[in-house]
Amino acid sequence: CKETEADAVIARTAAERHAPLTVVDFGAIQSVSDSLDGQVFHFGAYRSLHLPLLGAHQLRNAAVALTAVEVLRRRGWHISEDAVRRRTSSPSSGTAP
Repeated sequence: CKETEADAVIARTAAERHAPLTVVDFGAIQSVSDSLDGQVFHFGAYRSLHLPLLGAHQLRNAAVALTAVEVLRRRGWHISEDAVRRRTSSPSSGTAP
């Protein structure tokens, strides 16, 4: 993905404030299949995740969420693989499971 001017500003601001910045690797998204029931995809170490929402932008949204899970895990949060699979396989309700 080509770095935009906005990306550069965000990176510079994070560096100036000594704030960690995690960039999502959208190139790691692999679409496996899609149908009216949703999409199956791989992202990094996550394999065969089902997403009931359609569209490439939904895969990008899921990649952002999965990257956030990995950041939280590195910070000591326990988020199980089962929890990740449950949340990706059901449409977001805006509330935690």
